[in-house]
Amino acid sequence: MKYIRITLILVVALLFQQSVFAQYGFRQPERGNRGYTPPPQARPSAYAERPKDGQELVAMLMPYYVEKLQLDDFKKEILKNMLIKHYDQLESLRVDTSMKYDQKQYALSRLEEKLQTELESIFSADEVERFKELQQSDELRDAMKSGKKNERKKKKRKRKNDTNEGMR
Repeated sequence: MKYIRITLILVVALLFQQSVFAQYGFRQPERGNRGYTPPPQARPSAYAERPKDGQELVAMLMPYYVEKLQLDDFKKEILKNMLIKHYDQLESLRVDTSMKYDQKQYALSRLEEKLQTELESIFSADEVERFKELQQSDELRDAMKSGKKNERKKKKRKRKNDTNEGMR
């Protein structure tokens, strides 16, 4: 009888203890309470900064090409449309997971050949060679980086202006 009484008291104590923990939430502080820490936010990866489509990439690169190749408005628009189409095709090729590496390399070489023939139909051989040199130069990478920096500055200014307008 004594053992039954002790076990009954222990069972009631355990049940009471569980209800106390459930009622007051001793396991984790809830949102709005002291001690609450919000979950960490995921940082964007390096791939998130990559331009989404050819238009954004060409918008960053066109001032560089216009300056170095000294293009008139007509050639500028033609080159812009060619490059947008080319970079969109490159992006779709990069994203395609159904192709093997060798197939992608072959498709990439075909795209480069196609761009080469399109450029030769509009520009002179000298301009095409200068364009190829510009594509492989370090100055192009610097132009892309400065374009990204300008975009970041614009976003930062916009965010700052939006917060200032919200305070007024």
